[in-house]
Amino acid sequence: MVTMERLLCIWIEDIYRRNSPCTLMAAQGKAVSLFEDLKKKEGSNAETETFTASRGWFERCRKRKKLCNARLVGESASVDSEAAAAYLASLKKIIDERGFGEINEEDAAELLESHDEELSNSDLLEIEPQLTEDQEAPEPRNPEQAKTLSTKDLYEAFRLLENAMAIFTEKDPQQERSAQVNRMITDAYICYREIYERKKRHAQ
Repeated sequence: MVTMERLLCIWIEDIYRRNSPCTLMAAQGKAVSLFEDLKKKEGSNAETETFTASRGWFERCRKRKKLCNARLVGESASVDSEAAAAYLASLKKIIDERGFGEINEEDAAELLESHDEELSNSDLLEIEPQLTEDQEAPEPRNPEQAKTLSTKDLYEAFRLLENAMAIFTEKDPQQERSAQVNRMITDAYICYREIYERKKRHAQ
């Protein structure tokens, strides 16, 4: 169960990284399919295990794994095909100008699509052994090697993110798109906002 939840979180985070919507039904279906594939991988020892991906389970999983940006939606977002076509043409122009060799719009589209495919169960199961190794790795003994986030670091990060969002709002001719992206960015780093507020309270 722990492994399945860990892989499910990777899948959800990957979806948000690609700015794609994720529904509760899709997350529940992925959880069940991952559970079944992991059960097959473990063999006879796991045959009697059962799992129901209820809404309550998902909410508990989200809290346990601190999925700050796992905001589910009810329906898929529409794709602006004209904007996508214009982007491909723009990408082709950049490739030509920078001398990256012979490549056409179809090649560029194929390259983008290859990065837009969601992680399959096979992909996730290949990642799983590395996750186990990372979890088992000992913590660094040298305190100088330990990473920390200071309030100054967080404030600077927020400033950079807000500047980026201001550019999207000011320069993007499609206000709806910039507003959607800005909402997603804000949702994505809300967990860091909570850390920042907590550190400020402790410092007072």
